[in-house]
Amino acid sequence: MVEQGGCSVEERDSDGYTPLIHAAGYSRGDSAETVRVLVELGADVEARIHDGRRALHFAAFKNQPRCAVELLRLGADIEAEDDSGWTPLHFAA
Repeated sequence: MVEQGGCSVEERDSDGYTPLIHAAGYSRGDSAETVRVLVELGADVEARIHDGRRALHFAAFKNQPRCAVELLRLGADIEAEDDSGWTPLHFAA
């Protein structure tokens, strides 16, 4: 759909969330494959929302370990801090 429909994988919703952030933290079930495809199509693995959280923060907070592993494999920074200084590991704890 993205490739054929001309949609941007970086399109943000009204809260500033990208499709990758939704896939990493808000999808039902395991969406590691969706994460991989979005990044292959050009999604920025380090895209931030208004408070500095990234897809890896959401995967950690929402207990999506396969998404977290896939994001790390694709280059996500495990030490990336949000605006409060929290890393994905803080959210996982």
